[in-house]
Amino acid sequence: MNKLSALGLSLVVVFSAARLGAESTGYEYRNERFNYSIVLPASWERSDLTLEEKHLLYAFPDRSTEIKLKAMRSSESDLDKIAGERWNLSGIDPNLNKIIETGRIGIRQNVTGKLLVFEYRSRAGTMLERTLITHNAGVLYILRCSSPTASFYRHEAAFNTAMATFRYIASGRNAVDETPAGPALEP
Repeated sequence: MNKLSALGLSLVVVFSAARLGAESTGYEYRNERFNYSIVLPASWERSDLTLEEKHLLYAFPDRSTEIKLKAMRSSESDLDKIAGERWNLSGIDPNLNKIIETGRIGIRQNVTGKLLVFEYRSRAGTMLERTLITHNAGVLYILRCSSPTASFYRHEAAFNTAMATFRYIASGRNAVDETPAGPALEP
């Protein structure tokens, strides 16, 4: 991704986050056990599951559009290796329509990662997905925002806000194995 594209994406994320913030405050979802927080649309349904080494969070307005965050304990911190080996794009669709953009991106001062934007086919039709892969203190995070291509931009402000507000609660903190007290959802 060239510098101009990165700057453009950063500005879109900032302005979309501001626009969504003006429309609705959303909910800040915090997970102390896996050391992250994120702002999700207030009107979207949410579901989460925490296991010993993995946490899944879903937010969705309908059956085909979702924000999905997967956090898992991992010693691997090479994001290019993770994207190349763990992220098997041909497994999503053997005839992957197109990879639109990939590259490194900075979301916040302490959150950087690998950004993937691609189009693929599913039961819901042609899908467009934007994915952030990042790592902090022994936890790998995969933040996926996807929707049918025809309606992706209708949800873009929500997707941009989720990506722009994702943060580590404590940068470089060692994740502690503890019994989760449950996520805090705040207005």
